[in-house]
Amino acid sequence: MRNAFLAVFLAASGLALLAAEEEKGKLPLEVFNSWINSREEDEGAIQAYRPKGFKFPPSRGRAGFEIEKGGEFIDHPIAPADGNETVPGKWESAGEGKIAVTFPKDPNRMPFTLEIVSCDSKVLRVKRTEAK
Repeated sequence: MRNAFLAVFLAASGLALLAAEEEKGKLPLEVFNSWINSREEDEGAIQAYRPKGFKFPPSRGRAGFEIEKGGEFIDHPIAPADGNETVPGKWESAGEGKIAVTFPKDPNRMPFTLEIVSCDSKVLRVKRTEAK
């Protein structure tokens, strides 16, 4: 009986630690979307992004990216002819409200961190820090 109690206690403690670790890296659900830079709304180091389908004013190319729940990150930088390239990458939690983005299939592409400043279904604001 004592061993059964100890086993249940240890299992519950392990689940609590696992839940706390998951909570630490938790991101708002709205962040998992396809985002396009709304440079008109950028403020200093904070970049603003709107969801795909947003009616932007006419302009040249716009960079964007997709963040998927399974750790997939798809970068859409501006291509030479003002279209967009598609560059597959990966993201992982880098602490509360931050993701580290890497491009394993393109070692020449610099990794970076995105700090989620704010996010809802209409706008994502991030601070991007290039890896050194």
